[in-house]
Formats: sequence, C-alpha cells, structure tokens
Amino acid sequence: YDLVAGNLRTISSGPGNHKHPSIDGTLVAWEDDRNGTTDIWGYDFANNTQFPIYRSLDKEQDPLVQGHIVYFRTYRFNVWDIDSVDLDNNGTSSEITADSKIQTAPFSNGRDVYFLNQYIGLTWTLAKYDAHLGRVVETTIHLQDSAPTPLSEDRMIEIVPDVGYAQ
Repeated sequence: YDLVAGNLRTISSGPGNHKHPSIDGTLVAWEDDRNGTTDIWGYDFANNTQFPIYRSLDKEQDPLVQGHIVYFRTYRFNVWDIDSVDLDNNGTSSEITADSKIQTAPFSNGRDVYFLNQYIGLTWTLAKYDAHLGRVVETTIHLQDSAPTPLSEDRMIEIVPDVGYAQ
C-alpha cells in the first residue's frame, strides 16, 4: 500500500504461500513456496520487477531487507543458520553463521543486524552481525525468551515471564 498515493498494488501472486515480507526503500523480500520448498523472493519498486533472491533445496525463511542486502534463516543439516544475499554485488550470497547453535530470525534497529543464539540451555544471547568485520559479534546480553525483540536505535524491549504472566 502506497501511503502517499493511497494505492493498493499486488506485488506477489501465483501458486503457493507468499508470507513474512520485509521492506526497506524500494526492495521487498518474502518467503515463497511456489516451487515446493520455501525460498526467498523479492520485488523492486524502482523497476516493478519480481525475482528470486535465493533458491535452494533447503528451507529459507524470515527475510530482513537492509538496504541492498537481504538476510534470512536457512535450515540445512538439521540446524538453522543465517545467510545473506547482496543484490548490489551480483546477488552474491554469504553464510553469516554456520554452527550448531540455534538462531532466531534476524532483526534490526534500522542500522545493524541482530539475532539471538541459543546454546545448550534455556538462555538466549544477543548477537550482532558486523558487516564491516564480516563476522558475528556476541554481546553479553542474555535473554530468557526468543520472542521477537523490538529495537529502536540503541534500545531493546524484552518480554519476560513473571509469576505466570508475560511482562
């Protein structure tokens, strides 16, 4: 929906489920299972084009558009990892994580890309992908829940259980 013009436009149609969109600027990315497995597809408002961003035999989901880079989770070898595709660099894909930890969907404060890692146990650790260093930087922040974590600039909200209630 164009908030300025007031127009509603379909950017994805056809067979299968098309869900969990993310948008930044003129680029939209979403999960799409039109080919029998969940892949990441995109639409560019600059040239009104729909296109596959990342397709594989593995399951991809939870896209996050950050400028010209699309981050997402991929399920392979029985674990979730974070990957990315740089659309300004000929669609080059990169593996952000490749280990046996459990990662949540990537999220952002509008500047940086974060996700939660879970090692053995019930605690989640906030991790930040540093694109300049090309690696993940673990923080000392531990969370009790893997629920989506809203961020704004340098502030984060965490929902925690408290005597039978979530607060």
